[in-house]
Amino acid sequence: MNRMRKSFLYSKNQLFLLLSKKFWRIFWFLILLSLNFKALAQELKLSLSQAIELALVHNPELRIQKLDLEVARISIEQVKANYDPYLQMSVNNSSTQRPSSQPIFGTESESLSFNFSTGVSTPSGGSVSLDWRNLRQESDSPFMTLNPSYSSDLGLNFYQPLLKNGLRNWRELELKKKQNEYQQAELNLKSKALEITSRVEDAYWSLVRAKMDYELNQKSLERAQKTLELTQTKVRTGLSPEVALLQSQANLESIRVNLLRSESELARAENALKQLLYFETEKELLSVKLIPTDQPLAQEYKFSREEFLDNGLENNFM
Repeated sequence: MNRMRKSFLYSKNQLFLLLSKKFWRIFWFLILLSLNFKALAQELKLSLSQAIELALVHNPELRIQKLDLEVARISIEQVKANYDPYLQMSVNNSSTQRPSSQPIFGTESESLSFNFSTGVSTPSGGSVSLDWRNLRQESDSPFMTLNPSYSSDLGLNFYQPLLKNGLRNWRELELKKKQNEYQQAELNLKSKALEITSRVEDAYWSLVRAKMDYELNQKSLERAQKTLELTQTKVRTGLSPEVALLQSQANLESIRVNLLRSESELARAENALKQLLYFETEKELLSVKLIPTDQPLAQEYKFSREEFLDNGLENNFM
């Protein structure tokens, strides 16, 4: 009975140890898997067109140029609005009560006015306006022969400067000025967009070149290590002198130096492209790793020597 109990306890302990080992294995597997997913999430694969699009969307200098273009467009609308006709209407009603020791002059009065005016600015710098004023008055004074009384005025006003830049089409001049400012803002926007596109293209292909150089140095390091191992074997067997081993070691260290230099150049090129993409936070700028997906394509270009010289002489203005 005691043996059966001991064996049962022993098997129970073994089962607990086995489950605990499996638990820790699963736990560390999940940790490594989450780290891999996190590393994958930090990689940003970009084509050249995607990099240009991100730079054009997030570049603050280009946003400023877009705002300048919008301001220039609104200025044109404002100049046009200055010469739109206007219409103004007003209605006023007032009532007055004045206690007096001589009520014969009246103690209560009431007035109602209705005014209407319209006008427009002329392109020559003047203005034309039409005013119509109406007034109704009522009082309890016995001296008012007409109670209530009505009055109406109609006026046509015209204003035109004659001595100071008169009779010039100011509307056309102001509108032309604002249109020129709009065209200038539009050209500045296009110029800035082309400049950003060119800078992104240069930074992108610099990153591609640095990445290819780094990968090439990695392969060179692997070949140099294999060559060193082969040279060590030959030196031990007496097939090669010891100086060959020193040459292989020197070659390996030289390739390692080139690898470190290419790694530094890769980081510098990646940071240059990141600065043009303008990430929202510094954390994203430091954590995201850019992976260029486009590769340069070599195309054969054929030209004639005589045709090349003729075009050069024809287009040379010196």
